[in-house]
Amino acid sequence: MRKVADQVPPVTPYDGCGRCLVATRRLSRKTDKTASPAKQARQTMKAAADNGGHIIGWADDFEVSGATDPLTRPGFGPWLRGEMGPYDGVIASAADRIGRNVRDVLNTQALLTSQDRIIITADHDGVWDFTDPNEENTLDCPGFFRGSRLPDEINLPCFLGVRSNFPRILSGEYSRTQSEDAPCCTKPPIQASRA
Repeated sequence: MRKVADQVPPVTPYDGCGRCLVATRRLSRKTDKTASPAKQARQTMKAAADNGGHIIGWADDFEVSGATDPLTRPGFGPWLRGEMGPYDGVIASAADRIGRNVRDVLNTQALLTSQDRIIITADHDGVWDFTDPNEENTLDCPGFFRGSRLPDEINLPCFLGVRSNFPRILSGEYSRTQSEDAPCCTKPPIQASRA
């Protein structure tokens, strides 16, 4: 008998309602209790219901490194590449389940937006609106920076203006100082480099 965490949660058929969602769950280690498959499923199903949506499929990527490009993930990739049939958007428990770093999430968002698809995450109210810079600025960064392997001792603000710092993040020369745009930084600036 399969364990509860291994079972695929329920789905409903695609009906063209505009909220037919593919739920994605990703976990590097399936035994990780903090973001277990069952916990991600509960959060995702609640977010779908709260946003008037329903889940038509599960794109599960367990034992898949967060460094894996979403387009090449075995569960999520075929949906993104248009190989699995119609859907209206994706839903996940958190943005870092869609992509482990900011670049992956923004690339996935650009792809889905160009296809008139939506993104919903349980850690955000409503559908993400990436045409609004204020929405983009609320991408939760701790998970992204763990995936980018930046040192833990960097004191990043809870939320980061992604677009304005994106080139510095990608180049690996990202550092934060205590300033008006980062009011919760209290440590002296630390120069970060990619490990």
